[in-house]
Amino acid sequence: MELLIYVTIILLLLLLIRTSIPVLHPLYIVIFFFLLLAKLIFEYFIPFIQEYTSLLDLPSARHIRLLLFSALLFFLSDAICKLMKDMGYDSIGTLIHTSVKIIILGFWIKEILSVIGILSKLLSEYA
Repeated sequence: MELLIYVTIILLLLLLIRTSIPVLHPLYIVIFFFLLLAKLIFEYFIPFIQEYTSLLDLPSARHIRLLLFSALLFFLSDAICKLMKDMGYDSIGTLIHTSVKIIILGFWIKEILSVIGILSKLLSEYA
């Protein structure tokens, strides 16, 4: 409920800024976008990840944390990419999205290498 009130206030402020100071409207869109994004991440998503992973004492808890963190990074890059495209900076948005995909791959590289090692052992045993 608090989030809806927050978004409504931001919408009203953006409408007021659009009518009174249209030149600064894109700047305030970016500012309010990052404020709302920070609120979503720090008040909702990070506590959810901490609560969810603390409930799990499984051997795969590391994979679950990696998966949730990868989803968070992908969500952030997608949101920023869409903002950049709406502002007219398509190439920067695509670059940000591609960079985050490479970063996510870097987080998973240790797990991928362990799976490749297991598969190569299985293939060498049964070949």
